[in-house]
Amino acid sequence: MPCSFCRTACFESNAQWGYHQYRLSTFNRSLEEGCTICLRLADDLGALDPWIGQDSEPKDAVYRWTLRKVAATRESSELVVLRLRPNLDDKTAVDLLDRRAKLPDRTFYILPEEGRHLRSS
Repeated sequence: MPCSFCRTACFESNAQWGYHQYRLSTFNRSLEEGCTICLRLADDLGALDPWIGQDSEPKDAVYRWTLRKVAATRESSELVVLRLRPNLDDKTAVDLLDRRAKLPDRTFYILPEEGRHLRSS
């Protein structure tokens, strides 16, 4: 189940992309909520402290997300695809860029009408 941050930032904002979890306090709260998305990313990151600060800006986020809808077919329902990729912004410090470049992309497939079913890869 997505946390309040992911629901608000990714699914309810009507934006097609954005930055994911750039403050340690909100990321920890999302982990406590049991967010499928944040838990998967946290597994990739390990300890969060070296990656995320308390007072970071959105541009400092480790991941950026994109959201797109895939059209329904006769055999399937409409599908929403949430893709998270390491934020490799050119304003990021070189040592962080090197570490972030090694992180995997993550993709989540969501069926809106069933809302609670998340699959990731």
